[in-house]
Amino acid sequence: MRWIADGAMRLRGKPAMGTVAMIMALSAGGGSASAQSGGSQFGRVVFNDGRVEEVRVLSAAELRRSAIQPFRGTGSLSAADRAESLRGLIPTAAELEGLAPLSGVPGIEAVIGTDTRVTIRATNLYPVRATALVTAVIGRRRVACTGFFYGPDVVLTHGDCLYAFFGKWATNVQVWPGYYAGVAPYGSYPAKWISVSPALFSNNNHFRVYGAVKLNTKVGNAVGWYGVLATDPSLEVANVITYDADKKPHFASGVVQLTDAETVYYRTDTSPSLSPGGPAWADRPAGSPGCANGPCAFTLHMFPPHNWGPNNPHSIFNHGANFANPTVYSELLYWYNKP
Repeated sequence: MRWIADGAMRLRGKPAMGTVAMIMALSAGGGSASAQSGGSQFGRVVFNDGRVEEVRVLSAAELRRSAIQPFRGTGSLSAADRAESLRGLIPTAAELEGLAPLSGVPGIEAVIGTDTRVTIRATNLYPVRATALVTAVIGRRRVACTGFFYGPDVVLTHGDCLYAFFGKWATNVQVWPGYYAGVAPYGSYPAKWISVSPALFSNNNHFRVYGAVKLNTKVGNAVGWYGVLATDPSLEVANVITYDADKKPHFASGVVQLTDAETVYYRTDTSPSLSPGGPAWADRPAGSPGCANGPCAFTLHMFPPHNWGPNNPHSIFNHGANFANPTVYSELLYWYNKP
C-alpha cells in the first residue's frame, strides 16, 4: 500500500466550490445546523453519500439519562471480527512516520512547557486498545489521525480525516485499534459509512470539526470503548492518548483549565502530527453522576494553541468541542444509534 506524505489542517476562509451545494442543502428547511441559532430543537449531520439528516437536540434531562458508559471489552476478537479485519493493509513504521503533520510544527505547537508525553507500548491494554489510528485517502493524499471507540461499532475522529476543505470526502477509511508502529494486534476495519458535523462546511463555527466512522462489525465488544461525559468537565483531569509520527501512541495528563458552551481547554501535551481526534478523558469512579466507572471522554483533541491574540485561551491551551453542549452530544448519540 503506497502512502503519500502530505497533510494540512483546515484553513478557514472561503469554502471550496465543491461544498457550495452541500452548504445550500444545510441551509434549506429553515432549521439550524448548530446550537448557536437561538434555541433550535434540531441539528444536522452530513453523510458521505450526500444525505443530510436532522438530529433532535436532547433536553438537559435527556442528556443526563442518556450518558454513554465506558466498557472494557473482552480483549479477544470474535470470528466475525477476524473475518472483517483487513490485516494485510498494515503500513510500516517508516510509512507512518513519513506522513506530514495534520497541523502545526511537530514538537512545538502542542507541547506546553516541559514535554510530559509517555510512549505507550502495551496497546493491548484498555483503554489504549479502544484508541485507534484512523487512515484514509482524500483526493491524492493519504492522511492519518487518532480516533476512539465510543460504542461497539462507532469511532469518533477529527473531521479533517473524513472531509477536506477543498471539497472531497475521504475514501478507503480504515480503523486500526491499538495500532503500534507496524503492528495491528486487533486488525484493521473498513468504514461502513462516515459522517461529519456541518461545521466543516461553514466558516461560522470551527469548534465542531469532528466526524464518525461506522464499522460493519462490533469490534468494540473486543477492544472496549470510552464513555461520553455529557456534563461540564471543569476541573477534571484531562488524560489524552494520541498517535504521533515520531513517538508512536503516547499518553499525557493535565487538567481542564476552562470550559465554555462550545469548547474545553486543557493543559495536556499532544503532538500536532497524527494527534487530532484523540480522546481527552477522565477516569471517573463508580457512582459519579452521568458517565462513571471508567474512562469518560469529554472532548476530542482538535486544535493545538493557535494565535488568537494575547490572553485568549485558544492561544494558550489545547482545545476541542465540549461534549456537554446539547447539540454536540446529540450528534454523537445519533451516530452511536444509527445502524
